[in-house]
Amino acid sequence: MATRVPAQDGKGDLARLLATEERLEQMVARARLEAERMVAEARAQAAAHDAATGAELDRAVREMSDRVARDQAQRAAALATARAAEAARFDSISDAQIAELARYVVRRVIGGVAEPA
Repeated sequence: MATRVPAQDGKGDLARLLATEERLEQMVARARLEAERMVAEARAQAAAHDAATGAELDRAVREMSDRVARDQAQRAAALATARAAEAARFDSISDAQIAELARYVVRRVIGGVAEPA
């Protein structure tokens, strides 16, 4: 430990101590203000980031919903087209062809016969 030589005038040391304490209090006050400013700035940045992220998420959800709706509409249209084609194909079978196929199935079930011509 360093030993201190007592000053001739004790008031000078006290004045220096009080001045140092005053400067330290001012430094602490400035540091607190700076810390409060930094915290407020960080909070504002976080709020802005949250808002931007929320907006981006909303946009992505809208885009996904639109794409799903378009895909569903395209698939529904493709199914309707395929169903119409199948219906047209079955509707194109004549009554004579149906009767001939029915006779073939009955003969096939009853006894083995050659396939129709």
